[in-house]
This record gives sequence, structure tokens and C-alpha cells, in this order.
Amino acid sequence: DNDSQFDPDGFFAVFDTAASGAQSLVYGTYYGGTLTDWFSGMARDNVGRAYLVGETNSDTLPVPTGLNVE
Repeated sequence: DNDSQFDPDGFFAVFDTAASGAQSLVYGTYYGGTLTDWFSGMARDNVGRAYLVGETNSDTLPVPTGLNVE
């Protein structure tokens, strides 16, 4: 969100171009912690899974167990 009380988060959405209106939204989310976070790239594989890359200044992001964060 861009409220002056908060730092911006990343936002991501996938749309079905064959549909229209609200039915076109397949899924969407925002992702972020207490500080500035953003997405800088995206890719989708052949079964439709999305992979996002970006950066964060937050230390409060939910991170899956076993993920190697550098």
C-alpha cells in the first residue's frame, strides 16, 4: 500500500484474457513486510505457476521453511 504511514509492497495479479470483468481475475495478491518491498520480474511456467523476483528491506516477510534467502 502507498499510505503515508506504510512503506510500499509488491502487487501481482493474473488475468484470463478470454474472460471479461471481474471474471477475468484468476488470482492476485500483494506481498510485503513492514518496510519497502517490490517485484522486479515475473515468469510463468508451462502449467501456469508464477515465479516472482524482487527485493525487500523488511525482516518480517513470511518465508517458507527451507528457503535459501540471500
